[in-house]
Amino acid sequence: MTISNEKREFKKRDAVKDMTSSTLSLHIDAFEKSIESKTDSSCESSIKNSITPLTSAIFEFPRQQNADARAPEVSSFRSSQRLLNPNAESFAEFSDRRISVAKRLRLVSLLNNGESLSSAARILGISITGARYARDRILQTGSVGNRKAASRVSQEYETNRFIEEQLRKHPRIKTKELRLKMADNGVEMSVRQLRFRISSLGYRWRKMKKVQVISKENQQKRLLARAFWEAEGYPFDRYLFVDECTVVLGRRQQFCWVKRGHRVPCQGRVSHGDGFHIYGGISWFGASQLLIWRSKSRMNSAFYCKHNIKDIVVPSQSLFPGGKFELAQDNHRAHISIDTHECLQKLGIRTYDWPPQSPEFNPIEYLWRDMKQFIAEHSPSSLEELKKLIEQFWYTKVTPEYCRTLIRQVIKNIKKSHDGLNHEKDTATEALYQK
Repeated sequence: MTISNEKREFKKRDAVKDMTSSTLSLHIDAFEKSIESKTDSSCESSIKNSITPLTSAIFEFPRQQNADARAPEVSSFRSSQRLLNPNAESFAEFSDRRISVAKRLRLVSLLNNGESLSSAARILGISITGARYARDRILQTGSVGNRKAASRVSQEYETNRFIEEQLRKHPRIKTKELRLKMADNGVEMSVRQLRFRISSLGYRWRKMKKVQVISKENQQKRLLARAFWEAEGYPFDRYLFVDECTVVLGRRQQFCWVKRGHRVPCQGRVSHGDGFHIYGGISWFGASQLLIWRSKSRMNSAFYCKHNIKDIVVPSQSLFPGGKFELAQDNHRAHISIDTHECLQKLGIRTYDWPPQSPEFNPIEYLWRDMKQFIAEHSPSSLEELKKLIEQFWYTKVTPEYCRTLIRQVIKNIKKSHDGLNHEKDTATEALYQK
């Protein structure tokens, strides 16, 4: 028992000794580095002399003489390192992050005298980010004063009227362009101030919506189709909705300012880039197979009959009970040509005369929108990646329940079209459902 106790005491003394030497070496290394960074020889000698009492009394640390005492905490150790390093550059602590007008004036003076931005910030006791923001704001506004309060901004009727006139005339104008126009008109303000004023006027930067202009003749055809479907109880479970879509690389969306409560203006669609044509169909019972070919190859009647109808439409009969269905397609030239009509008659496939200019009546149009959104989220960089994303969406996302959801949506759109126009993006009200 005596020997084991002696061994235990011996191990405890070794552990204390190791902890003492390791902790002390860290203090000495930090202190010696601070001495080496000191260039003044006189100060160097005095600082080196201060090591002597520290190294001579290495076993006089009160906490380390007691083996039962806890090890020093990390916060205490870091604090001691700062105390042992007097040559380290001290950084200013900012009690108030606001930069006063006096400091802004002095900042301009220092910069004009050739001081760099970092040195000027150090002299003034402010952060470099704050100094950079103050400099840019002074350059944009031409003033070092504080911006006006929100209550006073709404009272500047002339400035607000000029901003609103420009936004109405040029809804796609960027904030920086508008700021330059205001500068030409004698009003100086920063981009941030201008954005605040635009927001206070009720404008928001929104994506432009795309709608189709419908002629009077086609409005009547849409109303006739609506009346027929309403009389039949919207029998959309017997239709195979087919359509083609083009997906290309590098398509971008434009944005514009729109005031709250106003309609979003339309934009023209411009096709560019290389990609794929896609053809497929959906029904109440699920989706058909998918046909993909390069966008450089155009679809004519011969191609449509040879590939689209025989490879996609005919096999889709298995989706319907008894194999009976009607083909619902738009008025593309290849869809309504004489050759296509004869081909469908030979195969015994019935078609429905779809009203022209009615994309919101066809549920597969919503599928194309979701597919393009899915592709945009993954940002393909090559045609191979683009094709994989198309197939992934079609065979994993397009389920029978998904198809039924789209069909229910187009039924709502048909009910909204009380005047033959496209009310797809309007909020449902009683006026929209009038007959």
